[in-house]
Amino acid sequence: MRKLITALAAVLLLAGAAFVFVWAYLKMEFASSAHYTEQDKREYAYFTPDLLKNMPMISNDYRFEYGNVTGPEAHVFTVHFYGTTDSNVIRDYLRSEGDEL
Repeated sequence: MRKLITALAAVLLLAGAAFVFVWAYLKMEFASSAHYTEQDKREYAYFTPDLLKNMPMISNDYRFEYGNVTGPEAHVFTVHFYGTTDSNVIRDYLRSEGDEL
Protein backbone atom coordinates (compact mmCIF):
# COMPACT_ATOMS: atom_id res chain seq x y z
CA MET A 1 0.00 0.00 0.00
CA ARG A 2 2.85 2.37 0.83
CA LYS A 3 4.49 1.74 -2.58
CA LEU A 4 1.20 2.50 -4.30
CA ILE A 5 0.84 5.84 -2.50
CA THR A 6 4.47 6.73 -3.27
CA ALA A 7 4.02 5.84 -6.94
CA LEU A 8 0.76 7.79 -7.13
CA ALA A 9 2.40 10.83 -5.51
CA ALA A 10 5.29 10.65 -7.98
CA VAL A 11 2.92 10.43 -10.94
CA LEU A 12 0.88 13.37 -9.66
CA LEU A 13 4.04 15.41 -9.10
CA LEU A 14 5.29 14.70 -12.64
CA ALA A 15 1.87 15.45 -14.13
CA GLY A 16 1.72 18.73 -12.20
CA ALA A 17 5.19 19.74 -13.37
CA ALA A 18 4.30 18.90 -16.98
CA PHE A 19 1.08 20.91 -16.69
CA VAL A 20 2.92 23.97 -15.37
CA PHE A 21 5.45 23.77 -18.22
CA VAL A 22 2.83 23.23 -20.94
CA TRP A 23 0.44 25.85 -19.53
CA ALA A 24 2.84 28.70 -20.32
CA TYR A 25 3.01 27.64 -23.97
CA LEU A 26 -0.74 27.09 -24.20
CA LYS A 27 -1.29 30.63 -22.94
CA MET A 28 1.06 31.95 -25.62
CA GLU A 29 -0.51 29.83 -28.37
CA PHE A 30 -3.98 31.23 -27.72
CA ALA A 31 -2.94 34.78 -26.78
CA SER A 32 -4.59 37.58 -28.71
CA SER A 33 -1.71 39.94 -27.88
CA ALA A 34 1.58 40.15 -26.03
CA HIS A 35 3.91 42.93 -24.87
CA TYR A 36 7.44 41.86 -23.98
CA THR A 37 11.14 42.66 -24.12
CA GLU A 38 14.14 40.61 -25.20
CA GLN A 39 14.70 39.72 -21.54
CA ASP A 40 11.38 37.82 -21.53
CA LYS A 41 13.15 34.83 -23.06
CA ARG A 42 10.15 32.52 -23.54
CA GLU A 43 7.93 35.16 -25.17
CA TYR A 44 10.80 36.54 -27.24
CA ALA A 45 11.64 33.11 -28.65
CA TYR A 46 8.01 32.18 -29.26
CA PHE A 47 6.52 35.36 -30.74
CA THR A 48 9.37 37.23 -32.42
CA PRO A 49 9.98 36.46 -36.11
CA ASP A 50 13.56 36.22 -37.36
CA LEU A 51 13.16 39.49 -39.28
CA LEU A 52 12.76 41.36 -35.98
CA LYS A 53 15.31 39.25 -34.11
CA ASN A 54 17.97 40.16 -36.68
CA MET A 55 16.98 43.82 -36.93
CA PRO A 56 19.61 46.33 -35.79
CA MET A 57 18.56 47.85 -32.48
CA ILE A 58 18.79 51.64 -32.81
CA SER A 59 18.15 52.27 -29.12
CA ASN A 60 18.82 50.51 -25.83
CA ASP A 61 15.16 51.01 -24.89
CA TYR A 62 12.85 48.94 -27.08
CA ARG A 63 9.79 46.72 -26.66
CA PHE A 64 8.13 44.08 -28.79
CA GLU A 65 4.42 43.58 -29.38
CA TYR A 66 2.44 40.77 -30.93
CA GLY A 67 -1.18 40.91 -32.03
CA ASN A 68 -3.42 38.18 -33.39
CA VAL A 69 -6.08 39.79 -35.56
CA THR A 70 -9.09 37.63 -36.39
CA GLY A 71 -8.70 35.76 -39.63
CA PRO A 72 -6.40 33.13 -41.04
CA GLU A 73 -2.77 33.81 -40.17
CA ALA A 74 -3.36 37.50 -39.42
CA HIS A 75 -0.48 38.10 -37.01
CA VAL A 76 0.99 41.56 -36.39
CA PHE A 77 4.54 41.89 -35.03
CA THR A 78 6.00 45.25 -33.99
CA VAL A 79 9.03 46.64 -32.25
CA HIS A 80 8.95 50.09 -30.63
CA PHE A 81 12.18 52.03 -30.15
CA TYR A 82 12.26 54.78 -27.52
CA GLY A 83 14.71 57.65 -27.22
CA THR A 84 15.61 57.86 -30.90
CA THR A 85 14.26 59.61 -33.98
CA ASP A 86 16.52 58.26 -36.73
CA SER A 87 14.99 55.19 -38.34
CA ASN A 88 17.15 55.15 -41.49
CA VAL A 89 19.08 52.10 -40.26
CA ILE A 90 15.80 50.19 -39.87
CA ARG A 91 14.54 51.34 -43.26
CA ASP A 92 17.78 50.19 -44.92
CA TYR A 93 17.63 46.85 -43.12
CA LEU A 94 14.04 46.22 -44.20
CA ARG A 95 14.86 47.11 -47.80
CA SER A 96 17.80 44.71 -47.76
CA GLU A 97 15.41 41.98 -46.56
CA GLY A 98 12.85 42.77 -49.28
CA ASP A 99 10.36 44.59 -47.03
CA GLU A 100 9.38 48.24 -46.62
CA LEU A 101 8.73 50.46 -43.61
